[in-house]
Amino acid sequence: MAIVLIRQICLLSMSQITIQCRLVASETTRQQLWQLMAEKNTPLINELLSQIGKHPEFETWRQKGKHPTGIVKELCEPLKTDPRFMGQPARFYTSATASVNYIYKSWFALMKRFQSQLDGKLRWLEMLNSDTELVEASGVSLDILQTKSAEILAQFAPQNPAETQPAKGKKTKKGKKSPTSDSERNLSKNLFDTYSNTEDNLTRCAISYLLKNGCKINNKAENTDKFAQRRRKVEIQIQRLTEKLAARIPKGRDLTDTIRLETTKKGNSAKADRIKRNNLGKIKWNNRETSFKGRIQTIVFTATHDLMTDAIKVAFEDLTEQIKGKKPMKKRMKRNVSSWCKGIVADALKQVSTRVGCTVVSVNGAYTSQLDSRFATLTGSRNGDKFTGHDGVVMHSDTNAADNVLTRMSDVEITRYMKHSDVKVILLERTQKFHRFPNSGN
Repeated sequence: MAIVLIRQICLLSMSQITIQCRLVASETTRQQLWQLMAEKNTPLINELLSQIGKHPEFETWRQKGKHPTGIVKELCEPLKTDPRFMGQPARFYTSATASVNYIYKSWFALMKRFQSQLDGKLRWLEMLNSDTELVEASGVSLDILQTKSAEILAQFAPQNPAETQPAKGKKTKKGKKSPTSDSERNLSKNLFDTYSNTEDNLTRCAISYLLKNGCKINNKAENTDKFAQRRRKVEIQIQRLTEKLAARIPKGRDLTDTIRLETTKKGNSAKADRIKRNNLGKIKWNNRETSFKGRIQTIVFTATHDLMTDAIKVAFEDLTEQIKGKKPMKKRMKRNVSSWCKGIVADALKQVSTRVGCTVVSVNGAYTSQLDSRFATLTGSRNGDKFTGHDGVVMHSDTNAADNVLTRMSDVEITRYMKHSDVKVILLERTQKFHRFPNSGN
């Protein structure tokens, strides 16, 4: 019996999933599986990674930010007859091809993003000059330079102030940037484009002045020390991006301990020790995961203890069930759901309540965030952290939901395991009654 980490590649969605499972098999079978993985499949992946890095079109792919996925399969075909890699099941070759495509797809995209950031930083460093340098370069006084900057600003500024104001009654989704920030971003883009297209020295200096001051005219004298720090910060960012672009290409993993032994022979014992600690298994990932969960547990248990210290009874939503939907969740949604700590919260409620002698009651959490806690009706609307009632009163959405959970504890009609559709029917009936008799109470 052995614990095995199996890495499964989903070819259709190109998502990589690591599954930890227990393999129950004879020693001979386990030894054969290890030989296939460590002595055949992993070296095949490393060889494909190396050949991609030595391909004549590698630099072209690097500039484009992607590579043709069929090239990996073409390189893998002749390797199937190589004595070092032959004799593997067909799915092992498919898995190796998919792994290399997955690795280089991410790597090329990352390098393209770094290159784009570096080009932008270099361009900005060229434009970022002090007021004294801009005056010398333009050959005019600072007042004339500011006047020219104001003319350019008036040229690109929105003519209608209403364009930057959101329409009344129109809601903006949480996380979306305001129209004002969009206009400022468009203004900066227009200034950058004009700087690149014009040859007039005064116009370039005026645009540089505007961009470094946030597209505004600065009426205060420039602080030379702060400007020097700002410029140095950009230089450091450029240096770091250059180092990232010079990073080595993916080389894969060594499961045979060859690299460590060669490093030891060269006398680099410190590097050999790092390879031994981190190269096999998921040691580094497990350490980071353990550290993250430990911080979350500390926060959750501390908050739960503070809540229950003086409480006699605490009501909470039962969110321990698996989240199910009619359609498969997207990658981003899966990551968000997996990062939730509702299981840790449930454990904290159970353990801390036992220690302090507080009673906990689990209630049905359906529609608790959509109800107006003052009337127990579906008459309000939630937008992010704000809950607005039908009468215009604004409350914090978490406070409103907490009041609904507390009220739900004494609700005899809505039981804990009632379906959300049945809960909605009851709430709609109460809402209709409230509209018919608004002064009758709940």
